[in-house]
Amino acid sequence: MFLCKRPFSSADGSAKASERRLDFERDQIDGELKETEELLGAMEREVRHLLAGRTKVSDEIARIQGMLRPVRAAAASVLPPEIAVLDVETGRLEERLHQLQRIKASLDKRETLGQQITQIQQEVAALEAEVRVNSGNIDFLDAAHSAAGWHEYVFESD
Repeated sequence: MFLCKRPFSSADGSAKASERRLDFERDQIDGELKETEELLGAMEREVRHLLAGRTKVSDEIARIQGMLRPVRAAAASVLPPEIAVLDVETGRLEERLHQLQRIKASLDKRETLGQQITQIQQEVAALEAEVRVNSGNIDFLDAAHSAAGWHEYVFESD
């Protein structure tokens, strides 16, 4: 059997080399698997730690809100009712402002995407024109003769 006009044998020597290579690859994969398992364990410990911290923070927020409840009730009874109405109106207007800012950001993104699409369409049109111009210049006969030469080189045996 020949490969690039050179003898190629599938003797036991190449089988042994292939077996050694497979053993090496198996060892590599085993090492990577162990490393991945260690990383996964470390990530699981980190997630547990972060969840415990999150629980502590949530408990602290609930405790502080509980402490503020009587103060809020006392302040609400002392303040005139108009302040509560104004506070609600202020909150509504702030939320509307945030909503309008999100809409503006969305429209800005849409404008940017539209400009990028237009630019890409122009590039595509230019490339298509270049392909049309260059496709007429291809010499298929010369390419066929070149391919025939390669065919003879590859499949010709000594």
